[in-house]
Amino acid sequence: MSGTKLDRPELNRLIDNSEIDENGRGDILLIESMDRLTRLNNNDWDILNGRLKANGIKLVVLTLPTTHRRLDAKYQDDPSLNLIDTLLFEVWASGAREDYEKRRYRQRQGIDNLKAKNPDEYARKYKGKQPNTKNYEKILKLLDNGLGYKDIKESLGVSGTTIANAKRWRNQQIMNKDKDMIQMFTESELEKPNRLVKRGRKAIL
Repeated sequence: MSGTKLDRPELNRLIDNSEIDENGRGDILLIESMDRLTRLNNNDWDILNGRLKANGIKLVVLTLPTTHRRLDAKYQDDPSLNLIDTLLFEVWASGAREDYEKRRYRQRQGIDNLKAKNPDEYARKYKGKQPNTKNYEKILKLLDNGLGYKDIKESLGVSGTTIANAKRWRNQQIMNKDKDMIQMFTESELEKPNRLVKRGRKAIL
């Protein structure tokens, strides 16, 4: 589960399916590390954190031992401990985003250096993100069968952006196919004189 996007189908499904018991306690979300849940900017993290709280979901982070006590019900309602955890989550979420941005910056520096020093190697290694055509074909098949965005997102676990990309991909394929079907003429061919074509008894230019 990537932490860089706010709109994640599986995470959305997890939040939507969460439950609160008769004692008012919600589900526990166990994550390996904070950056697996979020590497979001501050605004998006506030939105995600608000959704988790609204659904009564409590976080337990394997790499953050102070949160492990949340597995014991008697500590879940302790306001002082919850306040400490909330502050730690904010610090860790901010640190995860900062680390993500630093790594992206360094990666961009390396790519730019390669592009400047060895353009051929750059062109060979960095062709851009290639579309997942198999996934697109599944999406398009469901669209053609009349399913809407919501049904497709739930069925395939994809985002609305991916569905829109699949539609654009098909339109591009159609455009490329149409271009291939257009006969292209060279300048020399356009300058050739018209030839007589005999049809029956009449000659037609």
